[in-house]
Amino acid sequence: MSMRSIPQKIEKWRIRELALVLSELGELLKSGNNIEWANVFFHFQQEAEIISLKPHFDIDLTNKLVRNIKTCFSSFNSYKNNIPSMDSTGKGVKIIKDFCELKDRLIQLLNKIESLLEEKIH
Repeated sequence: MSMRSIPQKIEKWRIRELALVLSELGELLKSGNNIEWANVFFHFQQEAEIISLKPHFDIDLTNKLVRNIKTCFSSFNSYKNNIPSMDSTGKGVKIIKDFCELKDRLIQLLNKIESLLEEKIH
């Protein structure tokens, strides 16, 4: 039994949601004095916004964006274990908690988009 994949259109609101989550993550990293990674996620946010503004859905750009973001969480990447370094009091604890929640939300969203990009045919 062979399988092939055909692209499936994704609703633009999902890409806009992705842009919002990326923006939130960038702002959080910035507030945790992690400017370099904040800029990476701000760049991803800009790419998501460009995709959402195109008159026709761009599957290739969306695939590339999802892959690039997921690469940040791969085992060989320094970001995987890069939680904002904060003190263990008040603001620092909140930033770390928010960071973990946003990261989980982002990964779930990426997985959903990825699953919608391909429809399996038997």
